[in-house]
Amino acid sequence: MGCLFSYFFGSSASSDIVEQPPARQPYSWERADRAAIKKEDFILDKLKDQTIFRLAGSVNGQQFIIQNCDNCTVYVFDHTGQVQIDDCTNCRIFIGPVHGSIFIRDSTNCVLATVCQQFRTRDCRDTHVYLSCASQPIIESSHNLKFGCLTLNYDNLAEQYKSADISPWNNNWGNIHDFTSVPDGKNYSLLDKAESVFQHLPVPADPSCSHLNIKDDNDTSVTPYTYGQLYHDRHEERCLVIFFHDLNADACARALIQMTTQSEVVLVQTKSYKMDEMSVEGMFGTNRSYATLVAKGPVIGLEFAGNDSISICQQNLHTLLTTKYQNLPHFISQSPTGARTQVDKFYNFANFLFFFLCKKIFFHHDNMTATNMTPIDKLVSSGNYQDLKENDGLDSEDKIVQEFTHLLDKSKQLFNGLRDLPQYGHKQWQPYFGRTFDVYTKLWKFQQQHRVLLDKNLSLKRWQIGEIASKIGQLYYHFYIRTSETNYLNEACAFYSAIRTRAYYSKVNREEKPDLMVKKLRYYARFIVVCLLLKKTKIMRELVRELSRQIDEYVKAYDPDDSLEWQLVLNEVSTFIDIDNQLSVDQTPITLYYRLTNSVIPPLPMGADKILSNIQLYSLEEIIIIGNYQDQIKFSELTLDMYRMLQAVERQSVESTSSSDERALMQSPATQQKEIL
Repeated sequence: MGCLFSYFFGSSASSDIVEQPPARQPYSWERADRAAIKKEDFILDKLKDQTIFRLAGSVNGQQFIIQNCDNCTVYVFDHTGQVQIDDCTNCRIFIGPVHGSIFIRDSTNCVLATVCQQFRTRDCRDTHVYLSCASQPIIESSHNLKFGCLTLNYDNLAEQYKSADISPWNNNWGNIHDFTSVPDGKNYSLLDKAESVFQHLPVPADPSCSHLNIKDDNDTSVTPYTYGQLYHDRHEERCLVIFFHDLNADACARALIQMTTQSEVVLVQTKSYKMDEMSVEGMFGTNRSYATLVAKGPVIGLEFAGNDSISICQQNLHTLLTTKYQNLPHFISQSPTGARTQVDKFYNFANFLFFFLCKKIFFHHDNMTATNMTPIDKLVSSGNYQDLKENDGLDSEDKIVQEFTHLLDKSKQLFNGLRDLPQYGHKQWQPYFGRTFDVYTKLWKFQQQHRVLLDKNLSLKRWQIGEIASKIGQLYYHFYIRTSETNYLNEACAFYSAIRTRAYYSKVNREEKPDLMVKKLRYYARFIVVCLLLKKTKIMRELVRELSRQIDEYVKAYDPDDSLEWQLVLNEVSTFIDIDNQLSVDQTPITLYYRLTNSVIPPLPMGADKILSNIQLYSLEEIIIIGNYQDQIKFSELTLDMYRMLQAVERQSVESTSSSDERALMQSPATQQKEIL
């Protein structure tokens, strides 16, 4: 069942929502460069003992895949959209700036160096990872990973950072979140400054790379070396330096780092972000001159640590300002006591604002994939979110908004992770589903309690509430896929029915945003699938008619590229329903049920109980169903004979408090969801 209806359930997030309907994109056969695009340029598969190069302009922001490789060395000196690495062994890989996420799975004894927005790994071991990562790196079911700060430069790397929309000042390389942490130990460790990337990844000697001028020294690295979590619990004197938006701010910050780190002072962390009025007042009080400075653009913040770090930084900065960068607006700590408070405020505000802005974008874009995960240092991983909020000086309304956006982010993060689990097996799937249900339960209750305030502060709309309910319905459906327990299928149907009854998507058409219409169509398709499996013929036919009207409105309003795909979906499901219920008696249609029920299971013969009591009983846990008839009626990936066989091996749930029903409900990770809806 894991492969069913991938068109509807394969991805929960649709593409970004834009304010105006986009112009129709050309079909693949209309593209002038179609002939020049080769799959092998973007997919490296089943290679052994090879060295592969991709130079600037060869990938140019496209997705890149590396899989099933052994003892290969891969260099991608270009920016990419997202990267996936699977089942690699003894490989050494460098990937240039990644606009989205890089995900490495099921790989062993590898070296990976990359610049990315988000880093994720699962089921990996014995791997070195050198990172410049804008968000918090995530590991799961992995062991003996070693993380280091990536310091690197080559020709055009700075421009590739910009193309990938990555700031070199935002690097969370050592702030690792481990989904499967072990008691009294760690699945990862942090490398110190002495271990550079080229100790494990050879410098390319191929003549085609000679013009790149590749360097790994700290002085020329695009991303500065930071000690990060290595200095988290140390107590040396701290100093905060802030450069306000200016043409020379970046150059002066780099010069200060180079001068200061020649002494015993180290650079702990850096951050660049646009400060708002709240953060300005929290940092600088009522001094309005700072408000004028931050209004010009993003600031660059540097945290130094070491004995006499404030005095050393002040002297070095004074030298730079008097000799080269006159009149550059800046702020620097004046006392050790004040510096600690200033550092905490600056980075807490940075993390909060980055988190809050990403969540506000979510309400307009609803494309929160792993690529948008926010680096709330020591927050999401520790769970001490409320403690941070209480120390930020926010009023109660801001705290409610912040808590809601946190729950929303966490729910999306966990939901996206479900798609990465294997379709069968994997002993950790049930606890992961349980955690996801728990977060969605809290999120639903929270928005119920504060809906008026959220509507005022975030313009929360009914379709956004419907999206949360739809996710819960999808969770129940996926739980049914895993267990074949039709109780969960009924729960999914209850949530989808509530969305329809309460008309959460009724005003989507007025938004004039095609991506919202796609959400609505996907909801209808998911609901039809559930009704099909439950044999709710009447409501299923109503939904098909409604889907037909919605598709007509969608095509008429936007002339989308996927209009033929949606028409095919409609034709398939209509034909499937008609054929499946073709039997009639006296011209009266007869609905066929295939699941086993107590009334249709034949009784055991006399004396069978005694015989069976001496035999070891077995229970059916997994079954492979294969269709064997060509060109038969199908819906998505499900053929008619597979559909009937599938149901024939499932037991129909009983709508009563029978013992089997109670057992199923006790296994459910969210038995109270219907009550809170």
